[in-house]
Amino acid sequence: MIYQLKITLQHTSPPIWRRLLVDSNMTLADLHETIQIAFDWQGMHLHCFEARKTNRVSLTNRFITIGFDDDNLLGFDDYDYDETVETLSDWLVKEKDKLVYVYDFGDDWRHEIVLEKILAPEQGMIYPYCVKAMRGPAEEDSGGFVEEVEEVDPEELKSRINLLLNVFAEELSLPLDEQKDDRENHWPHLLSLAKQFNELAPWEYLDDDQIFAVQDPQSGEYFYCSIMGALGEEFGLAAFIGQDGLAFLKGIVAGSVINEDAIYQNHSIVLSFCNRDELTPDDYNLIKQAGFTFRGHKKWPMFRSLVPGYYPWLLSSEEVESFAIVLERALDICRRVKDGLIIEGFHEEGECLAQSAVEISKTLNWQDTHILLKANEVEAEPSDFHISELDLQRIKTKNKKFNVPLEIGMFYSLGPVQDQPSERPYFPLVFVAAERKNGMIVHHELLRPEEREKNIQSIFVQLGEKLEAVPREVWITRELHLILKPVLERLKISVVEIENQPIIQEIKKSMQQFYGF
Repeated sequence: MIYQLKITLQHTSPPIWRRLLVDSNMTLADLHETIQIAFDWQGMHLHCFEARKTNRVSLTNRFITIGFDDDNLLGFDDYDYDETVETLSDWLVKEKDKLVYVYDFGDDWRHEIVLEKILAPEQGMIYPYCVKAMRGPAEEDSGGFVEEVEEVDPEELKSRINLLLNVFAEELSLPLDEQKDDRENHWPHLLSLAKQFNELAPWEYLDDDQIFAVQDPQSGEYFYCSIMGALGEEFGLAAFIGQDGLAFLKGIVAGSVINEDAIYQNHSIVLSFCNRDELTPDDYNLIKQAGFTFRGHKKWPMFRSLVPGYYPWLLSSEEVESFAIVLERALDICRRVKDGLIIEGFHEEGECLAQSAVEISKTLNWQDTHILLKANEVEAEPSDFHISELDLQRIKTKNKKFNVPLEIGMFYSLGPVQDQPSERPYFPLVFVAAERKNGMIVHHELLRPEEREKNIQSIFVQLGEKLEAVPREVWITRELHLILKPVLERLKISVVEIENQPIIQEIKKSMQQFYGF
């Protein structure tokens, strides 16, 4: 059945209230989430329910409390019933039955919940649904008083609430096997580790430059870990992957000037703790589907995968598995630091503590070691020749030279692109060729991150086809020279290597201004 509830925030004048339609089988834990959405609370404080009148019988001697049992909340977990088990129909049986929802035991925001009607479900209707909403929300942490009730257009307020409730309703209505994917075995473990990490609060005794490493047993690569939170602003753990991740981390810790395009080269997995309203619906659904809930300021875990050229995204199944191992070992190291283990501050030529995986009798064991923080310096080599000789021959047959020197460069677009709704967005790489003489653009193209070297060589050939000639001279960076070298040598094009590209930078600046970045 469907319950029509009127929920009123007590001691507000004129009253702030919402009329909601909800499933009678909804748990009180889900009703808590619904009320948070309807009243625009942020999930920063503790809450509970009080049963005042059930089956039309007033509980005069004492009220019954229903809440979330958590052994870590000493003094705040002694409830009569568990909200994750109890449903609305257990307590609201007949019309005019009442519950009280208490949010923030300091400010003591009390919401009276009255069962107004019991209705049959309507086909095609999505529940929970807000029928009517009067007046804007109270402010979080305002002392339990509303100095001035905000008058808001009821229809606009209702629409805004239902937009958020629809997201929540989608998660509630999904069949169980549709809610799960191949990450299901690892997500609950990862969330449990994240909760332990937040409770341990290693940022209270570790700075972000006290780096340690954890080896991935599958790939053998090291994750270089930095604790976030010493400044009291952002809390969590950043794990930078492999040698590229280490190089990026060095630039951050040293505070050195990083090329602005370097942010697109960051390869890491980041756990950050935020407020509930900062989570995306996907983040929230993952937590709910795993059976977890979090309370308080900066307590909700958010995981992000950062891959060069791509927009920060949810973790893949492989990343969930790998990061669970990293977080597990990070907890071990942080607990030992709390007990006296010393981790030295970052030094570019120094070493860092690392935990390496060793298999003994088919069992994975972990041992402490120290590894150099000096990234492997490998001499960059020219790319392979990725295009066909036939494509190259088309330009050679032109028997014509483009005599104006060209400045050719690449930069990332600031705006991400998503080709398909289910695909991870990426930052297109902008390939630009312009005349050195007057800065006129003769060719430009947007590239996807995959098969980068092959696509750059192909676009250079397209440039020759567009010009109907072979460029005589190109001014390019060392990086681009290494990618194009096999093509440039075959076409006998003169190369001038330059570190700074003023024309390309001016084009980049103009494009960013045009698109509003």
